[in-house]
Formats: sequence, C-alpha cells, structure tokens
Amino acid sequence: MIAPLKILHLSGDYPDPVRKPTTQAIKQTVSHLKKFDHVVISMDRKSNPFKCYWVDCGKIDNAQVFAFGQWGLKFGIGLFLSFFIVAFSIHRRMKKLGYKPDLIHAHRMTFDGIAAYLLSKWWGVPYVLSVRAEVESKVFRFKPHYRWLMRKITKQAGAIYYISLFYRDKVESYAGADPAKGRAFPNIVTNAKQNIAPQAATRGFVSIFNFAIYKKKGLLGLLPAFLEASQQNPDMTLDLIGQGSANDIQQLEKLIVEHGLAGKVTIVGKVGHADLIERLPTYRAMVLPSHNETFGMVYTEALFAGVPILYSKQSGIDGYLDGIDASIGVDPNNQTEISNALQTLWTSSEALRSSIKAQSSKIFDRLDPQCHIALYEADVLSLTTKQRAAI
Repeated sequence: MIAPLKILHLSGDYPDPVRKPTTQAIKQTVSHLKKFDHVVISMDRKSNPFKCYWVDCGKIDNAQVFAFGQWGLKFGIGLFLSFFIVAFSIHRRMKKLGYKPDLIHAHRMTFDGIAAYLLSKWWGVPYVLSVRAEVESKVFRFKPHYRWLMRKITKQAGAIYYISLFYRDKVESYAGADPAKGRAFPNIVTNAKQNIAPQAATRGFVSIFNFAIYKKKGLLGLLPAFLEASQQNPDMTLDLIGQGSANDIQQLEKLIVEHGLAGKVTIVGKVGHADLIERLPTYRAMVLPSHNETFGMVYTEALFAGVPILYSKQSGIDGYLDGIDASIGVDPNNQTEISNALQTLWTSSEALRSSIKAQSSKIFDRLDPQCHIALYEADVLSLTTKQRAAI
C-alpha cells in the first residue's frame, strides 16, 4: 500500500487547544483533504520571547497539530528575521521527529510564505501559498521594501490560492505572481448545495460576527445606517449573533442605546453552528459591512441558505459574486450607501430570494467545495510528481 503524501501546513489562524479561539476556515479545508497526511503548525505571535511555546496537541480531526507560540514583534518589525527563526525551529523539530513533508502549504503568503520559502530550500520540496488579503495588504502597503522578497516567493511557489479573490490583481502587480499559478479557492462551508430553495423570511436582518472585533466587522457604520434606513421602514429589525465576553456584550448594548435602537436591534449572542444553519433561512438578509475581511464564511452560508447578503466591496467575498444578483456590495465607510442597501434588501428581499433560486447552480459552481478540493488535490499530485521526477 502506497503511503499518502505528507503536507505540512503553516498557519497563524488554526484553532488549537492552546491559543484563543480563532476562525475554523483553515481547519475546515484541511478536514476535507482526506487523501493526504497532514501536519499543522498552528502559530500565534508572541512579542515576549519568554511566552513562546511548542506544544504537541496530538491528532485533531485528520491532522497532527503542533501549537507554536512564535516570537515576532508588533507591526511586522523584523518580519524576515522572525520567520527565519520560525523556519529554523520547525526544521529542527521536525528533523528530530524524522519528519519530512512532500509539500508545504503556507496559509498567509506574506508571513508564513517566508518560512515556506526557506523550508522549501532546506528540504528540497515544493510549496504552495494562500492569499488572505487582510495580512497581505498590510505588508504591501506598509512594507513596500519586502516586495522583492514576495516576488521570489511567488515565483518559486507551485500554486497560489486566492481565498481573497478580489486581491488577486494586487498580488500579480506588487509581487509579480504568475496568473497561470493562480486559483480561486473559497473557504469551505458545510451547507453548500446545488439547488437552493429559499424559505419565506419571518425575521428581519441578521449580522453574524465575533463580538470582540465588532469595529472590524463594521458595526460602527452599520448601526447609524440601520437607524437611517429604519426611519423609512419602521418594522426593520436586526439580530446580532456571535460570541464575546461580558465586556464585549456590554459595549454592544451601550452602542445600541446610544443610537436609540433598543427594541430594534437585539443581541442574540452565541448560537451553535447547526442551529445557526437551521435559523439562517428565516432572515430577510445577512448584513455585514466589515473592514479588510479575508473571506467571511457567513456570507457563503447565508447564500446557500437562500438569504441575500450585504458585504463590503474590495473585501471578503467580493470577486466571487460578479454577475450574480443576490447581494449588494457597499463601501463600509459610507453610511448613506449602507443605508440605501439596507432599504433595498428590506423591500426587495423576495425578489432577491427568487434570484438566488434561479442562480443557485451558478452560485454553487463558484463556491462548490468538492470542485475546489479536487483541483487542490490535482495540484498536489502534479507538484510532487514533478519534484520526484527531478530528483
């Protein structure tokens, strides 16, 4: 029996038992890649070197996970040095374990990609990159002197997966990424279906986010826009679903009162994922004008639930919905634009639901998990076969 190919994942956003809760996006993707043997290095930056750690977390789903509290300064100071140390440490520890991957996947091009680039040279194996615009945009904007390095990294990468599809042209421009290596690769959701059958809406709007980062998720722009839109539509309501500390919830309650929205905006709090998927179809629209969003799985989950969405242009899911009349993109800093979009979503919800149903095959083709997983598997087999042939 032939042993499965081994993939080493480098990620700063992988849930492990040591770090604070983070997105499930990468874990969800890895869990669907069942043909390969996975090792995940789950990294969490620590400015204080005495707080760094390395913990063997054992098997989580289908991956062996190591939690790595890696040293790194704020604002990306000493970025190359910190990820040289990351690469050196990973190489040394994996060598002790007798482990060598067949392929490396860096899940943040401008951070983990540096380590992947170095490890690829030391091990002599190929690597692939993911582009998550939240981090890439910061490096390209504030560290233009790193573009020469990013050009080297993208040139030698076997494939580039654009989670943030809207940012593809920037990567090709700033880092000289070869368009032929690029792939759209949306985050995977569990409720994807080819035939979407929207239900009649029985609830108002919903916004789903981590309460601890409500500013990043656009709530400061959404609430005044909602107040403005609700003056034209008195029955308009908004549910806030998510988890957060008691202090986070207190902050949201304060904002709701300050905007005079008590009774119209309700903090629902945490809802289990299965219950959320069941509840989603009852909402008139899912609204989340977030700032610098990487992808946003809740947008996809809402669409597959037959629910129209409000999202931010040049952020998150933007780029995947071109030509699909099921959503409204807005400038998250433009209150009037958000307010107008809310009014349209409120008054045209049924028409947009019908549009989602009519375009469900097109939506599925763009976001189908199995299709993108199959393309990824083909890339891995091709890259590793070429590598072995070259030896």
